[in-house]
Amino acid sequence: MQHLTAKKIGSTLGLMALLAAGNANALGTLAINIEPNNTAGARVIVIGPAGPNTATRSTAVDQRLSLPPGRYQVFTPGVRRAAPIVDSVFGVVNKPVVNIVNGQVVPLLANFDQLRPGTGRLWLPVRLDGQVQSFARAQLASGSDAPGVTITGAGNQPINAIFDTRGNMWVASFGDNTVLRYSPPKLAAPGGSRVPDVILRTNATGSLNGPLGLAFDRLGNLWVGNYGPQTGVGGAGDNTIVKFTRGQIAASGAPTPTVILRGFDNPYGHTFDAQGNLWVGNSRANNVLRFAPARQINGGTPDVTIRETSIGTLSGPRGPVFDRDGNLWVASATDERVAGYSISGTTVTPLSTITLQDEQGRPVPSPDGLAFDNQGFLWVTGTGGFLYRYSKTSLTPPGGIKQPVTTISGFGSTRGVLISFNPKPKPLPATP
Repeated sequence: MQHLTAKKIGSTLGLMALLAAGNANALGTLAINIEPNNTAGARVIVIGPAGPNTATRSTAVDQRLSLPPGRYQVFTPGVRRAAPIVDSVFGVVNKPVVNIVNGQVVPLLANFDQLRPGTGRLWLPVRLDGQVQSFARAQLASGSDAPGVTITGAGNQPINAIFDTRGNMWVASFGDNTVLRYSPPKLAAPGGSRVPDVILRTNATGSLNGPLGLAFDRLGNLWVGNYGPQTGVGGAGDNTIVKFTRGQIAASGAPTPTVILRGFDNPYGHTFDAQGNLWVGNSRANNVLRFAPARQINGGTPDVTIRETSIGTLSGPRGPVFDRDGNLWVASATDERVAGYSISGTTVTPLSTITLQDEQGRPVPSPDGLAFDNQGFLWVTGTGGFLYRYSKTSLTPPGGIKQPVTTISGFGSTRGVLISFNPKPKPLPATP
């Protein structure tokens, strides 16, 4: 039997320490090539074992990052190019995930001449058909009834679709209590059936129960509104808004919410303003609630409640959104109206109330989804399978009865759906 002396033990530990140090200092290289050269605003973000690294290049010199071995995510926020109605985003990396190996060079191409799939479009769920359809800029301008790229098999009763800054589309699948994520390549023409990259499912506490509202806060956390009926057992999805962290939504699973906001009565859409306040359409209670950042915690309560409009009271408020001037707009669904408000601190002042009609002068049935385009025009979905565009002048105080300047129809049931532009117009609150 061999006996280890103190000297031998010391030598062994010293060798182990040396090997460990050598391994810690092992590096590989990520060689980033940005095309075309001199692209203004081009950025490539690398996230992995070494933490976030941002490589910015606006010259012809290649950017090389020395990184410890491991698996890294790579993406670009892209470069926006202004256009009427909705901007386009250019910039695609050829390897969204790279494996860095000691002593090896991994090439990466970021092409900023390539349009990121899914951008330059308005996306609209067609609930009963299980689809999310999109309309390109030219289709929106002309009022073309034929949708462009359509994602089929998008869950069970998709009711909301939003986008993060990586261009991923997140869909609230109302009928099967899931939230789906589709990466930009899945949104490329011609569309069709696509397998989600991530599926978030309800957990043992019922964390997703009729998911409807979706919004990202400034840190990239996803907040999901549960419209579902009370189960009677105080489940996490009983008329709640729940928060999932960026890490929790990176892969499929049934995560446990880190925050649960309670006390709603059928929450129907929510959004964040530029100051990080959360605004919720509390539909059955006929009010809109605001939660300041400090109140976005378990047990948090609202600090602002809106009930009045410029001509009366809200009735079934849904889908709150902000215009480029920072004014809040809410669909008052059960009386076919849209109400606008100016916000100053905790003071809310009704601006105007629009009674919505179609081009034939008939009421728009149950306006639900609202979205502003680059020109300040308001797009509205109605239950009958119509998409309407109202001019900016229609929204000026005091409001009144207004008819659309554009109508798109014939694409299926849009009952109760919320809509999004990709990307969201500036300077509307950005989505991380």
